[in-house]
Amino acid sequence: MNRDPIENFEIIYPEESTTIISSLMEKYGFKETVEDIEEKMDRGEITNGEKMARIVAEAAENDLSEENIASLLEKNLGIQKEICKKLAEDLKKEVLIFVKKIPIKETEVEKEEKLKTETEISSGIPPTSQKKDIYREPIE
Repeated sequence: MNRDPIENFEIIYPEESTTIISSLMEKYGFKETVEDIEEKMDRGEITNGEKMARIVAEAAENDLSEENIASLLEKNLGIQKEICKKLAEDLKKEVLIFVKKIPIKETEVEKEEKLKTETEISSGIPPTSQKKDIYREPIE
C-alpha cells in the first residue's frame, strides 16, 4: 500500500487548539453565531470554522509560512489583508508552533505487500489481486 508523502505523518494538534482558534476568530470579528452556522449548513455552505480548520490543517501539513497562511486566510475568508497577517502570526505563535508531525511506520503487512509487488515486477510476473475472501468459509 503506497502512501503519499504527507500520509507518512500523523499530525497531532494541541488539545486546546480548537478553543484558541475559536477565540482568535472572535478576536478578529469573523466568528459566526449558532444561527449563522445552522443557516450555512442548511444551504450547504462551508462555515468559517470549517474554513479555519482546513487552513490550519494545510498550514500544519505543509509547514506554510506566515505569508502563505495570510494569503489562504484572505482568499478563503475574504477578510482584510492586515487582519490576515495578524491572524496568521497569532496562529503560528499559539497553535502551529505546538503541532507535532509523527512519522507513521509501515506495518508488517504493508512491507510484505511492497516486497511481493517489487519481486513480481522485477521477475516479470504480473501482479495478482488475490486477496483472502473473509466472507466465505474455507472448503476443507
